[in-house]
Amino acid sequence: MHERALRLIDLIISEALDEIRPSFDPLKGYEYCLRGECEGVGEALEYLYERGYLRKELHDRVASCPNCGSEIFLLRAKCPYCGSLNFSKGIVIEHLSCGYSGLEEEFMSPDGRRICPKCGKGLKAPGVDYIRVADIYRCASCKEVFSVPLYSYRCLNCGHEGPMIELIPKEVYKYLVVREALESDPISRKILDIVRKLADIGYRVEGPRARVKGRSGAEYDFTIAVWLEGSDEPIAVLDFVRGPIDDERLLSFFAKSLDVMAKERILVTQAKDSLMEAKASRLGIRVFELEDEDLVGKIGEVLLSLHVKGSET
Repeated sequence: MHERALRLIDLIISEALDEIRPSFDPLKGYEYCLRGECEGVGEALEYLYERGYLRKELHDRVASCPNCGSEIFLLRAKCPYCGSLNFSKGIVIEHLSCGYSGLEEEFMSPDGRRICPKCGKGLKAPGVDYIRVADIYRCASCKEVFSVPLYSYRCLNCGHEGPMIELIPKEVYKYLVVREALESDPISRKILDIVRKLADIGYRVEGPRARVKGRSGAEYDFTIAVWLEGSDEPIAVLDFVRGPIDDERLLSFFAKSLDVMAKERILVTQAKDSLMEAKASRLGIRVFELEDEDLVGKIGEVLLSLHVKGSET
């Protein structure tokens, strides 16, 4: 499976996400980000959608550049007759007494009073002896009058320019997690199986994402954490690793599991490595292989034996 898509599945599981919504960046447009990471997330979401892990729902419909698809534009308003940018907005008013209509500026006398240019009477107040009819624009270059400017755009991503009618509607989607399909993923399915198994035995279990506070006061994320009822300290913590375990992941897991004082520390990996397993053993960490058909049973046995030892002492 696509590497970034695999990481995305892990994140969906660890964060218990039900949906992924796009966010709008005024400099970039809509984009998909998770945990501050944006690069490649959109492609990974589409990859998972095509394979049935996600479904789409319309989130927004926006205008996009026909050249590059960007949603960020500079809009320009021009005179529809000559294309000039030199025009101004005015108001058309009607004198109710004589019925004359014209631009508000035509009614303005040098001393600031409004006087009808047709009958010479002074205007008192809007709604009393005159009304506002419409907003219009007058071009200073060609002197034409118009009600709506001609709008054009310039794409701030690729520089393409054109009339707004060129812009192409683009659908923006949010992605909803299809739990049934996600549970068919090997790792997510095993995680859920283990959570159910341990809960059935009688443990208090948190997963597929568990946050545990350590002695230092720091909080750590584990794939699964297990407690005896009434206990504040977990008896076991588990992390699932896609691919082989490296030194960094091993030491990171050791440090956080030590701080939370877990009695059993378990790593489950897709690719077991004998050298890394030996290193883990020296740190008191058990390593299980994801493909082990009895993985759920073996983990259950480890915790049951720990429980028995604890009750004997």
